[in-house]
Amino acid sequence: MEMTDYIYLDNAATTALDPLVKDAMTPFMTYNYANASGTYHNASLARSAINKARAQAAALIGADPDEIIFTSGGTESDNLALNGTVMAHFSREKKFNIVSSTIEHPAVYNALDGLKKIELIRLSRVSPDKDGFIRPEDIETAVKEQLGKKACESVVPDSKDKGIISVMSSNNEIGSINDIAQIGSVAAQYGYLLHTDAVQSFGHVMIDVDVMGIDMLSASAHKLGGPKGVGLLYLRRGTKLHPGLFGGGQEHGLRSGTENVAGIVGFGEACRLAGIRMAADTRYIHELRDRMVYRILNEIPDAILTGPQIHDQNDKRLPGHCSFAFKGVQGSSLVIGLDIKNICASTGAACSAVANRPSRVLKEIGLGPDWAAGSLRLTLSRNNTIEEIDDAVDAVKATVFQLRQMFGDN
Repeated sequence: MEMTDYIYLDNAATTALDPLVKDAMTPFMTYNYANASGTYHNASLARSAINKARAQAAALIGADPDEIIFTSGGTESDNLALNGTVMAHFSREKKFNIVSSTIEHPAVYNALDGLKKIELIRLSRVSPDKDGFIRPEDIETAVKEQLGKKACESVVPDSKDKGIISVMSSNNEIGSINDIAQIGSVAAQYGYLLHTDAVQSFGHVMIDVDVMGIDMLSASAHKLGGPKGVGLLYLRRGTKLHPGLFGGGQEHGLRSGTENVAGIVGFGEACRLAGIRMAADTRYIHELRDRMVYRILNEIPDAILTGPQIHDQNDKRLPGHCSFAFKGVQGSSLVIGLDIKNICASTGAACSAVANRPSRVLKEIGLGPDWAAGSLRLTLSRNNTIEEIDDAVDAVKATVFQLRQMFGDN
């Protein structure tokens, strides 16, 4: 069966390649396949295309083009930011501090688990509130505990050598959008660098790295209509970072390797389109999301919306993100039942589904096992229609009813 026969509602996992992105990539996958490091004319065209994409990506977040490092995706960008920062600041003379949250994406969470094994690395993790937000005041408390009273008083503004704070811009499982600007203020006040995993936010909500005080930001092309296998790390000019890969010196010597020219060009075009479409897409997708949430909560008993609740157009939930829990239902069975009805959905993060582990995020926001087991994530895009939303809700209703009839609803 073709994907076009399905209603696709798993856009937080990946998005369809935009036709305009495909058009931009095609020349660099066919007749202009030159290595951008060459010295002949076709190579210079490839190099120019990469530079154009760098400028397009930078413009989306208020950065300068030379602050963009292209990578293979969000996971590599997260690891480069965290491992590279620790390596660049490591000293046997003093501890290096890291503050993060308990609900980060595994690319950050597991990378930090590895780093905390290193002697002289101090890691603190902050829990979210019941809606999945990381409170800036809790980040500040963790920083103060790491530094101690005397050290806090002696911090030199803008030194940024005391540690790193890594908090995601928005949560991939429950859609909560964090107050990164306030967390950035905490980082600057106490001499910490700020890294944010913006994979879910990039191209979907407004980000300004200067206004928010962001020193490093990770993003991935395939979350906004771009190709898989390409991402970026924004690195504020002057920020020390140890290289992630050694070789020919590409990407300012921080990420060596022959550039994925077609992928980078596609990423750049996806960024350009996101900048043009964001406001209109957000309004449209909000309408679809709110319709889905209203119908499910009002038409299916024992159903809750996990993460931030929806109040108005300025709510702090990703525009196309719906995450539910159904009592008395196994989320995995629900996803299979929806797949039979040609609805593409997930129980949460794609990586968690592969690992077949209970959701760490749902546990951290206080959801009990009876509810957490019945999680369902439906994430929308500009390609969805009102008719698809109504058909999907009808399918969810029918499948939940069937599962409760089969296995009991207690």
